[in-house]
Amino acid sequence: IWRTRSKYQDATLRAFVMDYKLFQYTLPQANEVLPSWPYGSRPYLFGSLIWSELNTEKGIKSTDYIVNRQAERFPYALETPMEELTEKRYESLYTQSLFSVQNNAQNQLKELQTKTPTELKEIKQKGQNSFSPSWSNAFNLLAYLEQVDGETEITVLNSQMQKIKLKRKPTGSLSNLEFHPTEKKLLYTKADLVDSKYKFSDIYIYNLETQKSEKITQSARAREAHFSEDGKKIVFISTFKGKTQVKWINLADRKITEIADSGFENRFQSPIFWSSEEVLVAKRNSLGQQTLLSINTQTREQKTVNLAFTDIRFLKKKGSLLYFTSSQNGVHNIYVSQDLQTAKPLTHVLTGLWSYDIDLNHQVVWATAMTSHGFHVTQSTLSAPQGALPKISNQLEKRYKFANTPRLNVTNETEDYSAGQYLWPSYWIPYIASSSSSKGVYVQAQTSGHDPLHIHEYTVIANYETDLQKGGFSGLYSNSAWALPFELGTRKFYQTFGNTKNIIDYQNSYVSVLPDVFFIHKKLNLELGLQFETTESSTQSTQHKGAFLQTSYIDYSQTLFQISPESGWGTLWRYENNQTVKNSENYDRLSVSALGYYSYGLPTHHVLTSRINGVHTFQTDLLSRFGSSNSTQF
Repeated sequence: IWRTRSKYQDATLRAFVMDYKLFQYTLPQANEVLPSWPYGSRPYLFGSLIWSELNTEKGIKSTDYIVNRQAERFPYALETPMEELTEKRYESLYTQSLFSVQNNAQNQLKELQTKTPTELKEIKQKGQNSFSPSWSNAFNLLAYLEQVDGETEITVLNSQMQKIKLKRKPTGSLSNLEFHPTEKKLLYTKADLVDSKYKFSDIYIYNLETQKSEKITQSARAREAHFSEDGKKIVFISTFKGKTQVKWINLADRKITEIADSGFENRFQSPIFWSSEEVLVAKRNSLGQQTLLSINTQTREQKTVNLAFTDIRFLKKKGSLLYFTSSQNGVHNIYVSQDLQTAKPLTHVLTGLWSYDIDLNHQVVWATAMTSHGFHVTQSTLSAPQGALPKISNQLEKRYKFANTPRLNVTNETEDYSAGQYLWPSYWIPYIASSSSSKGVYVQAQTSGHDPLHIHEYTVIANYETDLQKGGFSGLYSNSAWALPFELGTRKFYQTFGNTKNIIDYQNSYVSVLPDVFFIHKKLNLELGLQFETTESSTQSTQHKGAFLQTSYIDYSQTLFQISPESGWGTLWRYENNQTVKNSENYDRLSVSALGYYSYGLPTHHVLTSRINGVHTFQTDLLSRFGSSNSTQF
């Protein structure tokens, strides 16, 4: 319901319709996370449309009906509940919802095109998205953030729109970007791990002359940072205990001062210094209503600014003028105000504009526009449209009527977190195939669960092979509720050698603790545990128990846009002291594995991978099956 009211989603759908892409998203594609726009938002965006169509046709209670009926069904038997309710299959209802979207978007576009829209020229990019443009009047440079294969990086262009090569270029979870008023420096915020559990966002400054970054704050949970006009102070938003705060930092002594707290039901965004002792910030309440506030940095006095515009965001000061974005006509556009009471539009676009900057010397607007392939930094001429902008409505939003809800009864009282209600299995996935001998059937079932904070997690898999009349299972439970996380694991499996009658059964159970070694290195892991192993064949049965120590270092990752990691390396070392319990000898075993990924100089998404595994038993008179393995450790 809330997504269908979103101006962001509305703009996305108009972009699809404008470029004739809406019906390219089939139902299977809409339900998957794919390496094309809108990436991980696909199930949310298209899911909101099909549910909206269903609720409109059969009432709001139809959602509960479908959820309850599907929960009773055998996995993959999907269509019957929808057919019972609507006499349609999912594909038909989905197509119907797309026609509703297309009709809505076409009516909006028809109204918007009654006034000539602002002409937008897309800046050439190599990545999937670009956003947060910033223009340096002092040095005639354009900078923006660009997402390349899932990782965000800074791009800087000169006045001829040629890319400047940067050393030690900041990459990672970067957000807003802004040039220093008088120096060749870029302000940005970046989220990174501060320990093994928490990732916080902090303020950084990248010096284009030394090409080095300096971290300004430590675990400040900072975002939407902006320089003062003299570049000596930074104002930003922080988040703490479910609330937002307006803070500013003096770069001379790094002292941080909090000047406002939003409370639980409100949110602050887009702060800027309006003067040396005054900050402007947008404030949104629980009903989505937004106001512009003026806050005195010394007295902390708050005053409401009488500028009544919808969704005010991305505040900027240029001279004595205030620039901002607003969806006053149903579309996010850039506006300018001379008196903080009235404002006029500077753009008229068909989809929507978000972060932006303005080059007043050359009368150019650099803005993040919504396109059918995602966010894209665009260039347009600073030429205000004449008269009021055409106003549009969203027919999907009009499907619902909302009543004012009572205020949240928020207190500072706390109670212990209970995870049990989330851990009962909520799904199972069956798998059926022919057995390895092709004379039977292999059956498998799998389920897993976790609480919202991932403090408790488990996975259970069971299987059975009919021709062997053998079954196996594996289970893993991890608990990070205490300072020292622990794991419980068990696995029973079997292998055939030569024929289906020569079978060896293996069973392994263990308990381990995982000490936090983040303080040594954030990519290092350590595990200490005790294990019990049983090996059985037609001629022999052995049992061992003992301690093990395992450590790994993993310096690689894979994004949605890659078929494998493309750089980095990892290694794993495992030492086991196995004491005999039955029919065998004591033995010590060391397992080592290492691998690396190399792609420099190769075509895009082409990778060379190397891997080596080794096993060593320290006793030389053991059976070979205790000392050899070709299994992959990663």
